[in-house]
Amino acid sequence: MATKRKIRKQLLNEPDEFITFSTKLFEFVMAHKIQISSAIGVVFVLTALISGYFYSLNKAENRASALLEKCMAGYETILQDKKPDKACSDIEKDFQIIFEKYSNTAAEKFARVDYANICYNAGDYGKAITMYKKAVKYFDTQPLFKNLILSGLAYSYEGMKDFETAAEYFEKIVKADDALMKDEALFNLGCLYASTGDSSRSMDVFRKIVSEHADSLYFEIVKEKNKG
Repeated sequence: MATKRKIRKQLLNEPDEFITFSTKLFEFVMAHKIQISSAIGVVFVLTALISGYFYSLNKAENRASALLEKCMAGYETILQDKKPDKACSDIEKDFQIIFEKYSNTAAEKFARVDYANICYNAGDYGKAITMYKKAVKYFDTQPLFKNLILSGLAYSYEGMKDFETAAEYFEKIVKADDALMKDEALFNLGCLYASTGDSSRSMDVFRKIVSEHADSLYFEIVKEKNKG
């Protein structure tokens, strides 16, 4: 929390030039992506375990859920001694068992998202995209999970420097009927537009946060810079 306050103070004390501001915002998002991805991973693991409970009569579901829990615990253990890319490589074979042996279970669907997050944290954006794309179709009727996956896709394309495609996925979240994560998507869109030199479009997006998302984490940061 102290780090976030420090970053915000630095942003507000910078000169008012648009490019400087937008660059700082972009760096803010980039600096917190691992935490965001980790939090997403926790959400999906917990949901996978809950799903396993409701499928208690299905032995395959129980086994798949137990294996997923074991995979994630193993991954966290490996991370204590190895870097994310090595941990991703070491745990891959365990996830493959879930994908191949327990396909069409609820746990397999969540496992694809968890593994996509692991690939993202390892810097393997191409594999993360593949996993997210396979998973997103399973959550079409669940707005929160769908938007989390779309966000994962956007971040992954951004990691590959494909800013145009990244923006397309953030725009899908913004255009969705459900309001979940729209403010974050707008903030990221503003940063992406700024990074490509589209300052006018970027500021329009930031103004939307001020006018439509007063309870947003990004509200005060954007509001201060839009004064006057």
